[in-house]
Amino acid sequence: MKKLNLLLAGVIALGLFTEAAALSTQQRTSAFNQFVEQRYRDSLELEKVYAPALQCGYFTKQHHVYTLHSELAIAPDKEKASKIATELLEYYEPIARTSPSRSLANRAKEEAASLKLLLDQKEEARRLAQEVLKEYPRSPKASEVLGRLCLEKTGQLKAEGRYQEALQEYQELIHADVAEMWQATARYLTASHYLKRGDEETALRLYEEIPRAHPHLYEWGARVRYKIAEHHQQKKDPRRARAAYERLLSEYPRSSWAPAAGEQLKELP
Repeated sequence: MKKLNLLLAGVIALGLFTEAAALSTQQRTSAFNQFVEQRYRDSLELEKVYAPALQCGYFTKQHHVYTLHSELAIAPDKEKASKIATELLEYYEPIARTSPSRSLANRAKEEAASLKLLLDQKEEARRLAQEVLKEYPRSPKASEVLGRLCLEKTGQLKAEGRYQEALQEYQELIHADVAEMWQATARYLTASHYLKRGDEETALRLYEEIPRAHPHLYEWGARVRYKIAEHHQQKKDPRRARAAYERLLSEYPRSSWAPAAGEQLKELP
C-alpha cells in the first residue's frame, strides 16, 4: 500500500503541477492548489479516494476542474464567472455531501461556500463557511467568506445610518473562529468608526488593542502604529506623532510601513 500511495502521489503531483507550470501566475488558483496538495499528501485519502477514482476517469475530471478554476480567475465578466462557478459547484457539492473523508468534505465545502458567495447565494455561503469553521477553526477560505459577508453587510448598514448594528456585526466577527486577519480587520474598522465620530479616546484605545490581541500579525501592527502617528500629525501634535512613528520603526523595522514612517519623521518639526 505504501508503494501504491507513493506512486499515486507522484503521478497526481506530476500531472497537476505540469499543468500548473503551463499557466501564468495570474491564472493559477492558490486555493485549488492547496485543495489538491492536501488530498494527494494524505495517504488515507489516497487509499479511500484516489484508488477507486483511477478506475472511473478521475484524471480527466480533475483536469477539467482545474481548467475551470483557471478560467474563473480570469473571467472577463460576471455572467461568464457565474456560469463557471455553477459548473464547479456541480463537482464540489457531491463531495461535500458524500465523501467518506471529513477533511476532504470540508475542503469541498470551503470551495462551495466561496462559489456561492460569488453567485450571491449569501445565506448558503454563510452556512457552509460556518460548518467548516466548527471543525476547522481559523480556516482561511471559510474565514474569507464570513469576512466578506460582514464587510458587505456593515457597508450597507452604515450607508443607512445604522451604526450600532454595524458595530455589532464587527463584534461578532471579532469573536468568531475566523482567521486572525479578519478579526484584526473588524477591530480596525471599529476603531476607525469611533475616530470618524470624534471619539478619539475610544478609537486610540481600540487601535492599541490590535497589536496586543494579534501579536503575530506583523504588518497589521505596523499599520496600526502608522494610523495612530498619522492621526497625531493631522491633529498638529508633532511630539506624539514623532513618538508614534519612532515606535513603529522600533517595533516593525521590516514592515512595508517603515519607509513611509521614516519619510514622515523627516517632515516633522
